[in-house]
Amino acid sequence: HNQPKVSSPNLPTSNVGDQNQAPPQDFRRETDLYMLMTNIVRVLRRALPPHAKIPDDAKEIIQECVSEFIFIVTSEANEKAHREYRKTIHPEDVIAAMSSLGFDDYVEPLTFYLNKYRAEDPERGASMQIQSPIVVRSGAQQPPAAVVAPPVPPPPPAPLVGGGGGEGSPSSGGD
Repeated sequence: HNQPKVSSPNLPTSNVGDQNQAPPQDFRRETDLYMLMTNIVRVLRRALPPHAKIPDDAKEIIQECVSEFIFIVTSEANEKAHREYRKTIHPEDVIAAMSSLGFDDYVEPLTFYLNKYRAEDPERGASMQIQSPIVVRSGAQQPPAAVVAPPVPPPPPAPLVGGGGGEGSPSSGGD
């Protein structure tokens, strides 16, 4: 991998005589925030006929769109967790985010598969089963919830990425 060397901010790198300083610890290349290209290609191959060809630029656009979608849903789920004074995003937060973003058709299947996963996981068991929320489809808007924590700032605009992508992935941090 061509991962950049990361060290403490404002400290010189280990190369003697090198005047360049290492990037800050939170430094990530923009492409590091994208879903890995290998995962995207795997999904595309399952969805398309075997003889289908996918140009690199189409793969890159799909990679950017998928990554942006994940960012938006995750940001919405994070806001819900913050409103409830939590640092951890739970699956129910993601399902609620899907609903609040207008993806109501996915709430029931996601709830079904989450419950199926939890039923198969002996550590979680039936105590973690959730009910599908009742979704109002009348088009009537509900009043926005009171915001307790500040919202997550949007990312800077992302230019299209050249090349095949797939290098690196965002690290998942705990609480």
